[in-house]
Parts: sequence; C-alpha cells; structure tokens
Amino acid sequence: IGTIPYRSRLLRSVHALTNRTLGRLVLSTARQVVFISPAVCDEFARFCRFRSPPAYIPNGVDTSVYCPLGPVANDPALADARYSKRRVFLFVGRFVEKKGLRVLRELAATLPDDLWVLAGHGPLDPAQWGLPNVWVVRGQVGSALASYYRRADLLVLPSIGEGFPLVVQEAMACGTPAMVGEETAAGCPAARHLMLVEKVGSTDTASRWMKRLSELRTRPDHLAGLGAAVASFSIKHWSWNVTAAEYADLLAALVPRAAPDTSTE
Repeated sequence: IGTIPYRSRLLRSVHALTNRTLGRLVLSTARQVVFISPAVCDEFARFCRFRSPPAYIPNGVDTSVYCPLGPVANDPALADARYSKRRVFLFVGRFVEKKGLRVLRELAATLPDDLWVLAGHGPLDPAQWGLPNVWVVRGQVGSALASYYRRADLLVLPSIGEGFPLVVQEAMACGTPAMVGEETAAGCPAARHLMLVEKVGSTDTASRWMKRLSELRTRPDHLAGLGAAVASFSIKHWSWNVTAAEYADLLAALVPRAAPDTSTE
C-alpha cells in the first residue's frame, strides 16, 4: 500500500522510510510486480525502477458467494429497520483509525433516523459509542457477510491510506452501491462513475458526507437504481474467473519458452 496519513508524525515517517528502503528493494528486484490499485502503482513508480512494466490486476471476488441473490440478514435491529423503513448504512472492515471510525461516529450521531451496521473487529469499539442507531456485528465472513451486504442500502467507507478495499468490491458484487473517499475511488477509475465519491481527510469530512447522505433522501430510487449496474460491473471485471485468467496470462508470459528440439534420431 502507499502512503498512510497517520496522525502520528513518527508513524508517517517510519512507514515512508520502509516503503523507500525495504519496499523499493523488494519491488525493484522482483521479475514482475502486480498492483491492485493504479494510484498505488503511480506512487511507487516515483522511486522504484521496475525490471519490467508493473501490471494492474484488481482483486478478484467470489461472485458465487457475493452476488445479489441469496439470504438477507435479519438481525433484530435490521428487522426493526425494515418495519420502520429506515435506511441501512453498512461499514465493513477493521475498527481502526484509518478506516474512518471517527467520521462514522459523527455521521451516526448526526443521522439518528438511519441504522448504522458496523461489521468487523479491532481496538476501537463502536458498541461503546452509546448510540442507539448503531448495530455492531462481529465474526461474519463469506455467505454470512454477504447477507449483510444485500440488506444494506449503501456501504459507507470513509477510509484513508488504502489501495482499493476488497469490501467495496464485495458490496458492489452483491448489488449494494458504495460511498468512498476520493483516494479509494482512484484505486479503480473504471468504477468511479458507479460509486458515490466524497473528500476524506479535511476537517469538514463528516459534514460533507452527512450532507451527501441527507441529499439522497430526496432521491430514494437512486441507490436502488445503481444496484443492477454495480453487480453487472463486478461480474464482468472482478469475478475469480476473470482475475485468474489475467494472472494465468501474466504467468505464462513469464515462463521461459523451451528451445525447440532440433535433434534427429
């Protein structure tokens, strides 16, 4: 991954030094480097000399698991949200600073009429926020996690310092649109038009995101209308079959071709 804007100046310095020493050594000596984000590729290209042009292959998604059709999560909070017709916003990831937990807390507090489902684990605990509209889910993976993607109206991920998180791809494969920061959207330019994109990292991040989410109330069919488009894009570009074929072609090109046998009996 590229630069992570830690609040700690020490952590920022250590991470940058590691990228430019050990990171540069590994990437510059590898016969072939593959990035999952063109933005991260561009960052390393500024100080790495690759032996061959780096490739860009997005992470693959198991579209037999992460797909629009399948069970839908129905926890008590979700059942209540369905009955009261509340919007369901979902976060999936580690409960750490760079994932935007502080922003999510402000959003949940500012938009109390919406249900905020946070699925993940980590040192920060959203259950301690004391917000009645926050529902914390832990230990969900695979088909169980897919059921939460399907139930959500929108994946909300105000993270920083990432390439292109797999959870965005999983959500979209399930037919659930995603709202992400500009940096995350740069990780997959081809899908930017299918994502809701807002700035992250400034002092007014929460207010920007709150305004955008509030505006969606006046366009109730917008997110639902994106569902089929994001699922179709995911199958076409991110399925395991597509990704595996790209790696197979790349590996085949790296294998030295045997010299033709010109011997005669």
